[in-house]
Amino acid sequence: MLRRMLLAMGLLAAIVSPVLAQGRWATYLRMKTCTDLIPLRDTVWVATREAGLLRYSRALDQWSSITREPSGLASNRVDAITFDRSGNLYCSVPGKGISRLDPDGRWSLINAFDGLPSDTVTVLRAQGDTIWIGTTRGLAVWDGETIAGSIPDRGTASPFIDDRINGICITGDTMFVSSPKGVHLARLSQRLATWQLINTGLPVGPAYNIVGIATNGRDLLGLASGQNPQNTAQNVFTSFRWFTPLSRWISDFPPTSSSVRRLRDDSGVILATTTNGTWQRSPAGVWGQLAGSPSTDNGDATNLEVGMAPDGVAFASAGGVLQQQASPTWVSRTPPGPVGNNCRNVAWSNGSVYAVYNGEGVSRLRDGVWRNFPAGISCSGNACDTTFSNAAFPGGMVVDFQDRKWIGMWAGPLVAFDDDVNPPVFINKQFTSTNSDTTHLHTCIHAAAADTTAGGQAGIWFGLDSDRIGCTSCATGDPQGVDVYDRSGNFIRNYGPNYPGVKNGLVRGLELAQGTNEMWVGFKQQGLGAFSVPRTLGSELDIQSVSAAGAIDVFGVAIHGDSVWVLAAEGLRRFRASDRSLASSLAIAGPPSLASMHPIDTGPDGSVYVGTDAGLRVHRRGQLPVDYTPTNSPLADLSVRGVFVDPNGTVWIGTASGVNSFEPDYIPPPAPKLPSLTVTLYPNPAWLTGIGFNLRIKGQATEYEGEMYDLNGRLVHRFRVTGNGSAVWNGRDLDQRQVDPGIYFVRVRGGGAEGTSRVVVLR
Repeated sequence: MLRRMLLAMGLLAAIVSPVLAQGRWATYLRMKTCTDLIPLRDTVWVATREAGLLRYSRALDQWSSITREPSGLASNRVDAITFDRSGNLYCSVPGKGISRLDPDGRWSLINAFDGLPSDTVTVLRAQGDTIWIGTTRGLAVWDGETIAGSIPDRGTASPFIDDRINGICITGDTMFVSSPKGVHLARLSQRLATWQLINTGLPVGPAYNIVGIATNGRDLLGLASGQNPQNTAQNVFTSFRWFTPLSRWISDFPPTSSSVRRLRDDSGVILATTTNGTWQRSPAGVWGQLAGSPSTDNGDATNLEVGMAPDGVAFASAGGVLQQQASPTWVSRTPPGPVGNNCRNVAWSNGSVYAVYNGEGVSRLRDGVWRNFPAGISCSGNACDTTFSNAAFPGGMVVDFQDRKWIGMWAGPLVAFDDDVNPPVFINKQFTSTNSDTTHLHTCIHAAAADTTAGGQAGIWFGLDSDRIGCTSCATGDPQGVDVYDRSGNFIRNYGPNYPGVKNGLVRGLELAQGTNEMWVGFKQQGLGAFSVPRTLGSELDIQSVSAAGAIDVFGVAIHGDSVWVLAAEGLRRFRASDRSLASSLAIAGPPSLASMHPIDTGPDGSVYVGTDAGLRVHRRGQLPVDYTPTNSPLADLSVRGVFVDPNGTVWIGTASGVNSFEPDYIPPPAPKLPSLTVTLYPNPAWLTGIGFNLRIKGQATEYEGEMYDLNGRLVHRFRVTGNGSAVWNGRDLDQRQVDPGIYFVRVRGGGAEGTSRVVVLR
C-alpha cells in the first residue's frame, strides 16, 4: 500500500510550479481616522479606517505602511489590533474576519469558515497566545491554531443580554464582557459556564448605551453614553467602576471632566480621553491629567485614540500621531502620504506624479516623497510662492510642453504652475466676464489636452463642465463648451455650446493627436467631433461630427497611433483616426464613474487601460481583457476616476479611496527556496458533514500545491492555493464524490521545498 502511494507521488513530481503572477502594485493612502493603536518600546502600530496599518519606528523616526492586497491584509479598514505572546499580530477587518500576520511576515485569514460567530470583529483581547474575540454575534476564543469555541454556540441560547460585544477584560479568574445593553461576568476556572449580568448602578435603558470597558488588571471601569437631560440632541458620557464588595457600579471619572469619550488600557494603565485632555488613572485610583495632552470634542470629531507604551511614554492619534516628550511637550509624528483619498484625476510630468482630491487638495509624488497643497489655503496676488490660491475642488488636469501643470479648480481659478523651480511658481488664470456665473463656469474643467511637442504651438485646450446644472437661482448654469489658451498661458477664445460642431457644452473627452494636430472631442450623450487645430489659435474651427459614433455618451478619449479609443456609457469603442470609421466595439466591466475626469489611457505598447465603477480593465493585443478589482488586486476602490500611463509603462490609477501604481510587465524575482517545508492542516481531525468541510493549510510558504491520497494510494484531490489560511479541500474526490472517513496522506510543495502530512476525516 505504501509502495503504491509513493509511486503515485513520484509520477506527480514533474508537475510544474505555477508561473509567478506578473505586475507590481503600490498603494498611496492618507490616514484620516485612527481606530486603534499599540505603542511598544520600539514601534507604534496604528490601525486606520481608510489606510490599512501604519507602523512608526521610534528609534529610526520612520514610517511604513501595510495596505490591502490578496493573500495579505484583507482590508484597508482595520478596526482593532492586538499582539499575542508569540508576536503574531491580529487585525479585525469588518465583514472579513481577522487578518493575522505572523513574525515571519506571512498573512492568514480567520473568518466564519473557521468558526467565528461573525466576520465583523469588534474587540480583540490577548491573553498569552490565546485571543478572546468579540463579534457582532457573540464571543469566540482562538487558541493559537483554531477557533476553540464560541458563545453562544450554534444551537444554544445566548447567555448575553446583547450579542454585540464591544469590550472584553480579564482580572484574575474573572472575565468581563460588555455590550451596548450591559456587562456580564464569568469565571475562567469554570470554563465560562455561567454568565452573570451586572448592570446595577449603570444607566442602562433605551436612552443609554454601554460603550466599553477597561482594566488595569485589578480595577474594572465601564463607559456609558446617553442623552443629556438638558439637551436631548446631545450625548453625555460617564465612566463607572465595578465595586465588588457591593456588587454594583459607582461613578469614577477624572475630577474636572464628566465627558469621557473613551476608556483605554495599555501596559497595565487605564487612560481616558475627555473634552479637556487625556487622563491617567493610578493603581490607587487617582486620576491625573497628562500635561499638554490632546482633547476630544463633544461630537468626538477628532477620533482621538491614546495608548501607553511599556516604557511609560504616552501616544495619541488624531489624524497623525503625537508622542509625549518631557512634560508638557507632545511632538507630532505625521505619517507620509497624499493630501487625501477621494481622488478625481492623476497625471505625470518629468518623473513626478500629480493627484487631485475632491474637497481635499492637490498632491505631488516625487522621488518617493509626497508634497501636499491642501484645500482652503489662499494667498494674494497672481503669483503664489508655494500654495494654490484655492485647491478645494480640483478637476481637469493636463501638462503642457514646458512641463507646466494646469488644473481647473471648480471653486476657484484655473491654475498653471511650475514646481521645477524653487520656490514653485503658481499663476492663477481666469476667464473674465462681467457675469460672475459665466466666470465660474470656465474653471469647471472636465477634460483637457495640450500640445507636448517642442514649441507647443497647438496650445492648451479645456473641455468644460458645470457644477450648476439645474441651478434655478444661477443666471448661467449650463456648461460652456471648449476654451483654448496659447503656449504662454493666455486665454485665447471660447467655443461655446452654440458654436457649429459643438454638440453641447458638456465636454467629457478631449485628446490631441500629437503627430497630426487633430483634436477629438467627446460630448455627453452626443457622440464625437473632430477638427484640425488651426495654425493661428483662435481661428474658426471646422468641427466635424464622427458619424460612426452616433450619439454615444462619452466619458473619455485616448489616442495611440491610428487608434482612437473612446470610453462611453455604451461600451469601449475604437475608431480609426485616418478615416474616422468605427473599428471595433468592446464591452466594459461596469458603468463609467460620473466623478471621473480621465478614466482611459493607452500604454507605450498600445495596451488600453479603462477605469469604471467596476474597477480597471486592461486590453492587450492578442489577449483576453483582464479585470483588476479590490478582490484580486491591491486596487484601492472599485470606482476608478483617473488613469494615466507614464512613458515607462507604469499605470497610475486614481480611485474613490486612494491612488495605486501598477507596473504590468514587472516579474518579481523568484522567492528564495525554503530549506524545508512544514505545514499544518486544520481542522484536524476534520468532521465530515453533509456539505463536506473546509480543510485549510498553514506553513512557511506563501503558495502551495499538492495532492491527497487515501490509504490505498489512490489520488483523491489536487490543490493549488495562494496564502496561508486558504482552503485546500472540501472533502470530495476527483469525481466530486464525498470521501469516506479515514486517514488521508497529503503531499505539499511550496517555497521550493516539499513536505508531507496527514489528516484524519471523521463522521
